[in-house]
Amino acid sequence: MDNRRRRETPHAIYPAILLGTMMMLAGLGMIIMRSFSSSDSIIGLLHLQDGPCGYISRGMLVTGGFIILLYRKKGNYFAVGLYAITLGLSRIIRSFPGLMSTSELSYYASLIFIAIGLNLAVSGYNHLTVKTKNPTVMRITALTMISTYAIGLIYLYCNNIDILLMISNTSDILWYFPLYVALILILSSREILDNIPLGRIRRYSSSIGDRLYIGDCVTISAEDAETIKQGLSDAGGWQERDVAGMPIFEKKITFTTEAGDRDVILGKVDGKEGLAVSIVDDSRDSFVIGRRFRVCGYSESDGALELYDSKGLCAVLNVGGAE
Repeated sequence: MDNRRRRETPHAIYPAILLGTMMMLAGLGMIIMRSFSSSDSIIGLLHLQDGPCGYISRGMLVTGGFIILLYRKKGNYFAVGLYAITLGLSRIIRSFPGLMSTSELSYYASLIFIAIGLNLAVSGYNHLTVKTKNPTVMRITALTMISTYAIGLIYLYCNNIDILLMISNTSDILWYFPLYVALILILSSREILDNIPLGRIRRYSSSIGDRLYIGDCVTISAEDAETIKQGLSDAGGWQERDVAGMPIFEKKITFTTEAGDRDVILGKVDGKEGLAVSIVDDSRDSFVIGRRFRVCGYSESDGALELYDSKGLCAVLNVGGAE
């Protein structure tokens, strides 16, 4: 089942616009450079040696970028996936002429680029179809391609390779390089990272923590303090509920905390000692999120109500604003 709408914010379309625009511009730039290069120049000669693969690989970038921009509102899983597929396939086709080269360096470099491009295309397909829940593999693949470019350039420079061979092995790098950088930046953006499973867990946990944060100082009114003390002995007059055939008596009070007021539900099971104290996000919600602890007794000291569970002191509440 395609559940991408639950995993992203489709209205945040800046990744699609950035990726689509860069891909189109890079493809058009390479086509223009190829078309206007003189056949008498080294670059023009190399472009002619590319054959139809040169135009196909570059044309794919223009087409892919256009489709991403056209369907930018389909969401970022679609945009990133299609971008990676197009970029990977373009790199594969662009590397085919190198397999026919008489240079061993060009041949093996082309094999490496084809392998990495294939991996990127497969990762993009899995991302597009939401078969993968984490873009880590795609990010590593893009980093590998950038690293391969860098290693190749360093190798050529350190070994004083002939200028013709150097150009043949670095052709179009200046166009492809920013495309991989853009992919890494988008995959590292908050829009993507917040919507992978681990990101959603972190975001959800953080929101719960923010809503339930009470700080180091909790104050209750004198009336609510009396309610707690009363409930430990007799919950008469509290609201009665039936839970699985067991009568439960409940009363709502308020904790005043550093983060604002919090609803607190006091619960007492008929015939049993102690109270269940539940600090909730919103007692009116049908799905209550909160923290819970049990109170078995209390003592009063210097304007504070000290609550105890079976293991000892579990909470100190200031009564009526006392510090």
